[in-house]
Parts: sequence; C-alpha cells; structure tokens
Amino acid sequence: KTKALVDVNINCHSGSIHTIFGENGSGKSTLVKILSGIIEPDDGSIWINDRLQKNFEPIILRREGLNTVFQEILISPNITAQENIFLGYDGLFKKLKVTKFTRKAIAENILERISSKKIDLNAKAGQLLLSQQQLIVIARAFLYKPKILILDEASSALDLAERMKLNKEIKTFANNGGLVIYISHRI
Repeated sequence: KTKALVDVNINCHSGSIHTIFGENGSGKSTLVKILSGIIEPDDGSIWINDRLQKNFEPIILRREGLNTVFQEILISPNITAQENIFLGYDGLFKKLKVTKFTRKAIAENILERISSKKIDLNAKAGQLLLSQQQLIVIARAFLYKPKILILDEASSALDLAERMKLNKEIKTFANNGGLVIYISHRI
C-alpha cells in the first residue's frame, strides 16, 4: 500500500499564513483532504483549536471553523453566482434566514474584498469566466467566517491583479486572527 504522507508534523497558529509547496504527487492534496475531513488518516492525530479531532467529517470540521477551497472549482453551473456563494449556507432546515437584498450586499462586500473586477451576481455561474468561478468559490469560503482557511491551488485561474487583491485579503484575514494554509506546486 502506497502512503502519501509519512511522519508529517505541522504546527500552525492563528494569525499566521503557512504555505506548503511540493511537486505534483507529493501528497499536498491528500493532506488537504485529511485536514478537511474528506479522508481519514491511517495513523496519527490532528488537533484543531487545542482539541483532538476524532470525527473526520467535513461538517464537523466546518463547525470547528475550518473551511477549504479545493483546487477543483466546485460550483453549480445552473444557478446564479450569488446562489453559488450561499450554496449550503442555510443548512438542511433553513435555520439561517437571510433576505435576498442582504445576501446581495454580503456577496458584493466579500467579492469587493477579493476581486478587482465586478462579477454579475445574477449570471448563471456556469457562464462566468473560470477566474470568476474560482472567486465565487473563494467568496463562499469567506462567507462562513472561518478561523482556519485552507486554499488548495485556489488562485491558479486568477491573473496577477486578482491574485494580489486576494493575497491582500488573506493577509487581512490572518492579521485579524485567522489561520491560512496555502497549498501550491509553484512559487
């Protein structure tokens, strides 16, 4: 059996940004999937917010304040950009009632912080440029106000201006006590 990760020890603290670089196939995405609860580690332990994690389920880790933007752009192409930002936000029983007007203002605020270009929130997400789709997914992650933000190749489709704007927001997020783990295969 091939092991993607052996003897990995990472210690991260709030208010910081950590970058993990590695070649394709070096285990970066496996690490992200373990930290996000997609796959369970074969061995070892993971501590988040000074608590040993025993349940590796994405919803439990999200409750711990962890949110991940995966390298695959996960959008629903047939609904609007705004609906994509709020995808999953209401939960199973729609406990969080947020009006359409308020949703638009929230979405615009987040996008303004991470993008230098305006995105049409009423456009079907599948009709947007790839870079705009990626920004929609990143905005979704910020919507949840995470304590820990994992970005797995999250800026790969962005141009230089967009990456600079996103990096500014990531620094602000960390300066306000957030933890960022940035995964990339290129410097």
